[in-house]
Order: sequence, then structure tokens, then C-alpha cells
Amino acid sequence: MSAASMCKFARSVHRHRARLAACPALVSLAFAGGALAQSNQDAAGFFVRGQFTYDDNLFRLPSDTGTLGAPLPQDLETADYVSRAVLGFAEQMHFGRQSLRVDLRADAVRFDRNDHLDHTAGRGRLAWNWRALGRLSGTLAADYRRGLADFANVRTATEAELFKDMLETVDYSGEARVALGPRWALLGGLRRIETEHSAAQRRFDDFEANTAHAGVEYTTPADHRVALEYRFTEAQFPNLAALEQASYRREYEQSMLLARTRYVATVRTAFDVEYGYTRRRHPDGTPGEFSGNTWRAQIEWEPRVKFGTTLAAWREIKAYADAESDYFISDGFSIEPAWSPVRSLTFSMELSWEELDFLGSNPLLVEDQGRADTLRSVQANIVYSPRDHLRFDLSWRYIERDSNRPRSIYDANVATAAVQWRFL
Repeated sequence: MSAASMCKFARSVHRHRARLAACPALVSLAFAGGALAQSNQDAAGFFVRGQFTYDDNLFRLPSDTGTLGAPLPQDLETADYVSRAVLGFAEQMHFGRQSLRVDLRADAVRFDRNDHLDHTAGRGRLAWNWRALGRLSGTLAADYRRGLADFANVRTATEAELFKDMLETVDYSGEARVALGPRWALLGGLRRIETEHSAAQRRFDDFEANTAHAGVEYTTPADHRVALEYRFTEAQFPNLAALEQASYRREYEQSMLLARTRYVATVRTAFDVEYGYTRRRHPDGTPGEFSGNTWRAQIEWEPRVKFGTTLAAWREIKAYADAESDYFISDGFSIEPAWSPVRSLTFSMELSWEELDFLGSNPLLVEDQGRADTLRSVQANIVYSPRDHLRFDLSWRYIERDSNRPRSIYDANVATAAVQWRFL
């Protein structure tokens, strides 16, 4: 990682420090060539990481490229090797009853066969967990991310889909909790999110949203929790109005009345359930509005000290972070078992299946209205930590997407090996 790249990333974080962020439909950022790794919540101090990835369908193209409606470059390399060099810092600091979490990282990403996609990615996050006057507590957080947008989320009938598009996301939030006694508490929060695309072809998907929520929570004597919340989001696409197709305005208001509970059945089993009524409306009556029930259920089960699994099922409104105008109803389930035969070694898997019913649509693709996809994926992981400061990662992931729009069908294999050293 060059000093110039590190300085450039630091200036980007500073430039966005004063901006706020919010949206309940945001899905985790997806990046071609491997997602930004999670922020090493268990790490402290500086760390370096080297990662090598092989992706056999980097541009997420269908096997029948004739469905794209335009020829691809003859010298296009769809499979590629991607290296990622990371320098990061993570620390949890305590000041009396207050605590501050800091996560910073910069990634130098290089492609072997598609070097026009080389870039510097990264993340900066601050989270302050505060307490005051005995009854008040909450969190203030600021999060900045930069990475390559996923090629799977925009499919046009031209070679433009192969362009490099860097996505920047700024997400600031504040949460507060007021204890009314040993059992009852009032909850509230504000959030704002902004996403910005570097490529002119994708700026119609630049996104801004503000969310507010409030609720009440009850904790039982057995430490089970039940809460009732109301959430309201106002979102807009500041550059979408520039398109000639005025009918594709996607500004929306979303309200949600939500009941949630956490039930700890035993020390090894816990249930989390959310059930609500969600309503999304466009001010100008644009097609794609939604009103109906949404829910999510999750079970955390640890039958043995060394083995555990998480099962989840859901029906939710979602959108990919780099394609917010292309939102959908997601019906799916996942299972994530993990086994640690010894303290230094963990084997895990992630299996998921989703039915995606698109309500919004890409403004550049009229024919995508009514699109329905099925997304299946399986991932296997091995993590080996022979020392507290040394970690090795191996993973393989298979992704398969079927669709009633042939240009959106693809499958891909992604294999990754990484080593990380943390300075104690």
C-alpha cells in the first residue's frame, strides 16, 4: 500500500465526516472480486492482510452472452485473479462508562487480467457507546465505505456494463434508550445514508435517505425482550430526474409498524422474531408501490460447545447498496453452521436461497419491469489462527442466479486465500 493511496483514503474519510446517513432497505455492499471483509471486531491495534481471489465470472455474465443484445469485446477476460493488500487499525477504547470503537482500513486492489479495474478501496468507522444520568444510553456511529460496485446489479444491452464504477457510501446514525425502570424503556433513533457512483452511467442510482424510528421495549424477569417500533423513511434519487423518462422517478416514503422479540429458551438456544406491516409509496404514484406484511425469524442454536448454527427465514423489502432504485421483495432462508474442533481452527458454511420479486426497476431497462429472480449460494470457510496475532483464511463460494430476464442469469465460483498479521 503506497503512502499516496493511504493519504487519498484518509482525505476521503475527512471530506465525508460532516455528512449524515439512513435507509432500512440497505443491503450489505457487494464488490466485484471479493467483498470488503468485515471490520475485524475481535482485533485491536494495527494489522496487515494479504488476500488472493480467483473469480471465474468477474462480470457476472450469462452463459449465453447473445441475450445481452450487443457484442462483448473480443479480448474480454471474464475470469480473473484479484489481489488485495490491506492496512488497517481497530481499537476499542474505554473512558469510564463510555466506549469508542475505531475501525480503519485501506485496500489496494489489483486485477491480473483487467487492470483497468485496479482501485483503492477502504472503510472508516467510529462508534461511540454512551451512557448518562444512569437511565440514558445509546450509540452514535459514522461509517464511510468505498469499493467497486457489483457488475451483477446493472445489466444493459451495451458494453457499458463493463465500466469501472466506484461506490462511496456514508452512513451516520444515532440511537438513544431511556430506561423507565427495570423492565420498560423508550427507544429512538435517526439515520441518514448517501451513496454516490463515480461512473456517469450509474449516477441515476445515487441515493439519499433519512430514517427516524421510535418505540417502547419491555424486558421480562427471565431477560426475554419484546418491543414495538414505528419507522419512517424518506428517500430520493437526486440525479434520476435528469433522465428523459420522467415516469421513472423513484422517490419514496416508507412507513413500518414493527413488533419484535428475543426469546432465550436456554443458554444454548435463542429466538429472534420481527413481524410488521410495511407501506412504501411514491409521491407521484409511480408503479412499484408496496403494502403488506414483512417479517424475519432467526434461531441461534449451540447444541455443543464446539458446534453451533444459525437458521434464518424472511420476507423483506431490500435493495442492493449500488442499485437502490432496483428494489425487490425478498423471500428466503439461510443456514450457517460452524464447528471449532480446537480453539485455533474453525470450519463454517453459509447456504442461502432467495426469491426476488422486483418492484422497482432499472430506469435504463423498461423490459425489466416484472423481473423475478431466484438466487442460490453456498460458501465454505476455514479460519486457522495458530497465534493471537496470526490468521489464515480459505473460502470458496458458488453463486447461481436464475431469472425470467435471460440477461440476468449467471453463475460464478469465487475462491479466496488470505493471511492476516496483527501487531500486538
